[in-house]
Amino acid sequence: MHAIEVQDEQPLGQALWSHVWHVVRNLRRSVFGAALIGRAPADLKAEAQLITRLSTQYSFTADLAMGLLGGQLKRMELLSARLGDVLAHLYIASACLWRYQVDGKPELLPFAQAGIRQQLNRAHLILQDLHANLPSAPARWMGGLSLRATGRLHPLRNEQRLALAELLRTRSDLVGHLCPDLSLPKQGGQCDLVKALSLGAQLGEDTGALNKVLRRTQSMETAAQSAKNPALALRYLQAADRVIQVDDVAADRATA
Repeated sequence: MHAIEVQDEQPLGQALWSHVWHVVRNLRRSVFGAALIGRAPADLKAEAQLITRLSTQYSFTADLAMGLLGGQLKRMELLSARLGDVLAHLYIASACLWRYQVDGKPELLPFAQAGIRQQLNRAHLILQDLHANLPSAPARWMGGLSLRATGRLHPLRNEQRLALAELLRTRSDLVGHLCPDLSLPKQGGQCDLVKALSLGAQLGEDTGALNKVLRRTQSMETAAQSAKNPALALRYLQAADRVIQVDDVAADRATA
């Protein structure tokens, strides 16, 4: 920009050729692999390398869009917004890696891996969509070429999601590590749900049998008498019923 202002051709040419080399290098690194800079946790080295490669692909895409559209990119908000979305997902993925490294808790590894993979998958899909909407066939081809190396990215499978949910359900300490500022709700449906889950945990294995008796008798008082601790069982059934009633009211309002 300074070279343009002073109309000096030599530094301008040097800057342009330097940027051209930067674009070519990013394309090469996107296709053949980008070296990992810095030290990442050994458990997340594969994810760190994916962040590096996808960041290179993002940089190449931004240069491609700017070189092709110039100042028009600012007015083409559907494209420029996608660039912002990809950057946000890359930032969150990097934050997940940093958080795991700072916490130093191996039990949080599945959540760090899932968080990073999910963010990178979303970034990859947005880049694909962005490339498909570039107003030039050669640019679309080059964009697709740059993404081939990360073509194996995929969303979390149902089995992975269920495994993470089971960990959160059975390991309350993990919830505390992941959400240290989380506080219990004071009222409302979420408060009822927390109470029902807490009372159900106190009942333990009796919960399943208690629910069967309730379905058969349709009476919370009668079902509670079948438990080892009738008072605790009745409190659990009442809390669970409040959760169900909240869902019913919400459904009635939606159809009203």
